[in-house]
Amino acid sequence: MSLVFKIAFRNLWRHKGKSLVIGIILFFGALVMTMGNAVINGMDRGIRENLVERFTGHAVIMSTNRLVDDIWSGIPMPKEMPVIGGYPEVRDLLLSDDDIAQILPAAMGLTLILNEESDFAYSFLVGVEFENYQRMFLSNVTAIEGKLLDNGERGLLLTDGARNFIYEQTGWWILPTGGDIIEEHLSDEALSNKATLETPDNLVLMGFSGSGDALDVRTEIKGIVRYNRLNELFKGVSFIDIETFRECFNYLTASDSVTEVEEKTKELLTLEGDDLDALFESGDIFSMVDMSAQIGTPTEIKIEVPDRDAEIDIDAGAYNTVFIKFKDGANHQEAIERIASALEENRMDARIVNWQDASGMLSQMAGIARVFLTGVVLFIFFVAIIIIMNTLSMAAMERTTEIGMMRAVGAQKNFIAKMFSAETFALSFMFGGAGILVGILLVFIIRAMQIPVTNDLAQFIFGGDIASPFIDFGTLLSIVIQLIIVTLLSLIYPVVLARKITPLDAVSRN
Repeated sequence: MSLVFKIAFRNLWRHKGKSLVIGIILFFGALVMTMGNAVINGMDRGIRENLVERFTGHAVIMSTNRLVDDIWSGIPMPKEMPVIGGYPEVRDLLLSDDDIAQILPAAMGLTLILNEESDFAYSFLVGVEFENYQRMFLSNVTAIEGKLLDNGERGLLLTDGARNFIYEQTGWWILPTGGDIIEEHLSDEALSNKATLETPDNLVLMGFSGSGDALDVRTEIKGIVRYNRLNELFKGVSFIDIETFRECFNYLTASDSVTEVEEKTKELLTLEGDDLDALFESGDIFSMVDMSAQIGTPTEIKIEVPDRDAEIDIDAGAYNTVFIKFKDGANHQEAIERIASALEENRMDARIVNWQDASGMLSQMAGIARVFLTGVVLFIFFVAIIIIMNTLSMAAMERTTEIGMMRAVGAQKNFIAKMFSAETFALSFMFGGAGILVGILLVFIIRAMQIPVTNDLAQFIFGGDIASPFIDFGTLLSIVIQLIIVTLLSLIYPVVLARKITPLDAVSRN
């Protein structure tokens, strides 16, 4: 075997021109395969870290009455989301599952933003206890003006993208309560109209509901926010406290659930049969009263509403979405199937979908990008095979005299095949290995440069708001295997040609 390698290296040096051509092809092939695999690997990691960890969780619960699975891809005009019936029972079932690490109930929907001039805009809102949201989704939201919401605090967090859209529709430049205009945050058009800008710090919202029973609710702007990851994709999604969201959509609120019914009213509601008939037999059921004495002046009229500061169970109100994260090491598919069976067996108004289905077109877009990149890498893979194969075949034909003389002095066909293979693998090891190392170096340089990515599709391709190709041991092993496969496939035809050369071919050439 050592003789084979000695002859192989001697031949590489003797035919260094052709060896260099083949080496350069192997170098760039290995470099492109390394970069391509790093981008694909970074995209897979980015989707999980960004979409799953910061937006959807591993699975999502929704009402059985909701006909579509995706919760994001309808933005900014989503499908209506029916409420989950009996959420406390659903919550208890989920919390009893050993594979679940966290759950986050929320309400999601489209709201209209109204003003006195009949102008309107719209915004997609997530109603949630915001501190719980931040804990589950890795503090992915940052306030650039104003402040973030605390649990139980009323108010709206508007994304900077939503603020720009509202300005385009209404001419308002929304500010948080007590905030001032920050010039660098103004859009180009708003900056040109700075002197005449209307700057409200509260909005009137009306839930966009197919049933038509939404209400108008005024709420304060607590902060202007942006997402730390995938801000361009989700800039239309803002946040509001869950109770205001419920009021806006006329959902059952937690405050509603603790409203006391008067004792006499309770008695009336519990009457039935003969007791109810007796009510109408006791005499006149109507009597004349002095309404002015009963009602008083208009300024004295008061409507009894629940005390918002009273201790209430926030989960007693309505939700339409529950985000789920599983524990590390849990089998997600098995857990989803087990939870689905439990929900069905207990006849609950809830069903579970995985994050890919819940993400809808966003997940599909990422899948298409992954397939495209994989196709590019495979294309380069096969182009490299063809080019190297043709170059080696030409080299074999040009060395007919040399190989024929070796056959004449006793070299067997297997020896010729081993010699050709040793030459090619030596080039592959040196130049292909150099291509892999340069590719790894470029990956680290790109990550260190923190190159920003603003295009929506590119954010998925690069795994977030910055270009983040990624190499780990598994990816490196995959690249080495791909290089070996390229080398082996490139050798097949040239080795067949070399084995066919006979001493007579060498004589005929001379």
